[in-house]
Amino acid sequence: MKKYLISVMFLLFGHILYSQEEEITMVVSKYSNNTIEQTGFLDKNGKKDSTWTMYNEEGRIIGTGEYVHGVKDGYWFCYNDNGRKIFEVLYIKGEKVKGKQWDDEGHLIDSRKW
Repeated sequence: MKKYLISVMFLLFGHILYSQEEEITMVVSKYSNNTIEQTGFLDKNGKKDSTWTMYNEEGRIIGTGEYVHGVKDGYWFCYNDNGRKIFEVLYIKGEKVKGKQWDDEGHLIDSRKW
């Protein structure tokens, strides 16, 4: 119980620090059939920030990635309709650094650096 309480306090404290540091807005856009298309956050200047997740019309995750004040930064992943990872790209400050591609069976078919 003590471990659980400490974890909850840490999560709340971390959120409070982040909220005081910068104003953010959560975004949820939907398809015409009312399923979620993408979720993410905007910073105080209206630029994409933090983790963004994209979904297909059936509600399955088809992509995830990180933005830092409107710039792609970190790993981005794309998935097929069965949930298998098919692309992975590393961005550093908006520039592609390296990436991999897999076929639908999970076999690596390309690996490159830019």
